[in-house]
Amino acid sequence: MQIPTEYLLEPTHVESLAYPRLTALSEGRWSPEARQDLGSFMARLPVHRQRLGAMNVKYRELDTPKTPVP
Repeated sequence: MQIPTEYLLEPTHVESLAYPRLTALSEGRWSPEARQDLGSFMARLPVHRQRLGAMNVKYRELDTPKTPVP
């Protein structure tokens, strides 16, 4: 994942571009492939968002998915 930080002046802007993407990237790298499931990840994402909020991380709100999550 690349973020062009040379064009971003505020650290909070960098955070909003990185999260929750880093959460998804971590999920993909740490979970065994057989257990990777978008539906279950999306179900766990609110807990991750609460953690980010508790740490005062400025994360981007999710767009409404264009296709239903299985």
